[in-house]
Amino acid sequence: MKSIGVERILREFKDQNNFMEVQTSGSTGVPKIIKIEKSHMRASAQMTLDFLGLQKGNKALLCMSPAHIGGIMMMVRAELGDLNLTIVEPSAKPLENLVGNFDFVAMVPYQVAASIDDLHRIKKLIIGGGPISSDLEDQLRNLPNEIYHTYGMTETISHIAMRRVNGSDNETFKTLPGIEIHFDERGCLVINAPALGVKDLATNDLVELKNADTFVWLGRHDNVVNSAGVKLHPESIERKIGDIGYPYFLTGIQDTKFGESLVMVVESDESMEFETFKNHFQALGKYEIPKQIFTVPKFVITESGKLNRKETLNRMAQ
Repeated sequence: MKSIGVERILREFKDQNNFMEVQTSGSTGVPKIIKIEKSHMRASAQMTLDFLGLQKGNKALLCMSPAHIGGIMMMVRAELGDLNLTIVEPSAKPLENLVGNFDFVAMVPYQVAASIDDLHRIKKLIIGGGPISSDLEDQLRNLPNEIYHTYGMTETISHIAMRRVNGSDNETFKTLPGIEIHFDERGCLVINAPALGVKDLATNDLVELKNADTFVWLGRHDNVVNSAGVKLHPESIERKIGDIGYPYFLTGIQDTKFGESLVMVVESDESMEFETFKNHFQALGKYEIPKQIFTVPKFVITESGKLNRKETLNRMAQ
């Protein structure tokens, strides 16, 4: 099947214009429309095809929204690599009503979590659009297929690096061919990718560089909590805590004594006591334990399905 949106995107990609207009996700700011050169899109697609060793005729599945770069680039990869592309409407369980296996599929984390029992039908799976919880990673770690978590953004024309979730070094991202990386004075990743039209793109992602083409993602610079001079990375601590039975995130609030105080925000209609989650904090260091627990009825989610921490925190304050 092909939705109207998919057909429109394919027509636009094949027309005579050199650019396509794509909307950013809005996960760290207001969504905006940017122009992307089609030659750069083809270069990005070829990088992924080469990195994963995909071949002509391989069966691929598009189950992400065609309105954003992740879905658009699945179509471009299929066109460039002559893949056999099946298209379904985005849903939590895209494989549920499909028959057979697939060589290549891209999903967002919530689709992966809902499709655990069907993932064995996918030879090579890439996961994008947000972080993967530690509990989901535990479920994926021993699966026999190739499962990758991707790093990238609309401005880099989807991913520029991947890490093998069920590999021997499952924390380290490896860049795709032709990608150059370093970090700036903040410790944030800077990307150079001539084939993608990307030059000195400074991100807000704090990283630990392993070598010229590998890095470990620590978290967002704008999410760092400075508590009594100790810099805490909420995303890294969240991975240690794992699943608590409720959607949650860690953040900092102003504190007269420490400057900032690390707190946990839980999506719930009911108030939560610290003791409720005490067992989940046992693996944390002294400064990593949240000082308070707050609840909000509903988190703010962007159009592309990502948590908007800043707006959720504003809602909590209100």
